Amino acid sequence: MEIENRELAPPWIVFPLIPWLSANWMSGPNAFYFWRWSLWFRTLDENQRNDYLERFPEPPGWAGFLDFTNLREYREHLESEYKGINGDPFERLLVLLLREAAERRSTEIEIEVRDQHCTVRYVRDGEIRESTPMPKRLFGPFKDCVARKCGKIDGQGDGRFVVSLNPTGNSQTATSDAHLSVAFRDSSLRLTVVSGATS
Repeated sequence: MEIENRELAPPWIVFPLIPWLSANWMSGPNAFYFWRWSLWFRTLDENQRNDYLERFPEPPGWAGFLDFTNLREYREHLESEYKGINGDPFERLLVLLLREAAERRSTEIEIEVRDQHCTVRYVRDGEIRESTPMPKRLFGPFKDCVARKCGKIDGQGDGRFVVSLNPTGNSQTATSDAHLSVAFRDSSLRLTVVSGATS
């Protein structure tokens, strides 16, 4: 798994409306960012961490967060939950989005590029619920990941694929595979759960 080689802003700046202990850090694009940031932060030496903390002090409600991030048990959880996913972080993002869809009992996920971000919508029986937006720069690599799973290298047209929501065989949060159809567009992606996940 490739670690970011550029500085990442802390989660409280990228997602300022989500408190530290919120369950919202467990699914969707925010969980993906939290995971990537945690992996990156652990690569810093002590001096780099101190410099980072001077520039990005923990805000009210986040006191002790960085100490928690360094705990061995937390690091092991981050590394073990998805170690079965071939090192591709966008496959992890796909699983997180599908788990959120299952929790919402949604049958479709729509991702659409906007000016500054990508909207993420969950659809259930015609009812649309927006989730935390995805950073715009993630859309291309995420679309490429989904295209590879469908065997659609050009990322055009429609396709189908199956993804395991329980990649390591030991998670208690998911127990099935999701069978998906996908519609590719230049600036949008629609994933439809055909079976599994929400059934």
